[in-house]
Amino acid sequence: MRSEGHNTLTIDGNNEDLDAHGVITQVGSNSSKLFAIADLSQAYKGKLSSWKRGVALLDDEKMLVQDEIVPVTATGIIWNFHTRAQVRLSPDGSLATLTQNGSVLYAHILSPAGVRFSAEDTKQSSVEAINRNVTNLTLHVQSGHEAMNIEVLFTKDATKSSIISPPLTDWTPR
Repeated sequence: MRSEGHNTLTIDGNNEDLDAHGVITQVGSNSSKLFAIADLSQAYKGKLSSWKRGVALLDDEKMLVQDEIVPVTATGIIWNFHTRAQVRLSPDGSLATLTQNGSVLYAHILSPAGVRFSAEDTKQSSVEAINRNVTNLTLHVQSGHEAMNIEVLFTKDATKSSIISPPLTDWTPR
């Protein structure tokens, strides 16, 4: 089974280490969000020195997925999100419109700047279950040696939000 099928990152086209363990390091809430943070650094030993993922529900209308990544070397990163919704991309690729059963959800790229969504067919090996009508919404990012964030905001509104997301270390309950 491939890592991208689990709505996670793939690094240089490789699967996560099957012996790796992720740890939920924090869960909490405050007046503006419910959130959870996981340390997934073990998933790509030798490729990433650190990887933390935060997921936050914001004001009942938005969900933020924030990945903080520190690569060991220059790395090709693919952010994956599988959906049965119909996917339509804006001309500049910064917005994906997901439509299913009359409901609409918008995915906005907050960072890094200059990347574009793509909608890809799901591919399976012969041992995996067939995914009919499933699209993989992806971001392809080439990183250097520096720390970077990948942030995607899901909303009910096509207008890009002016959310400024603090580092995961600042996501604290109040």
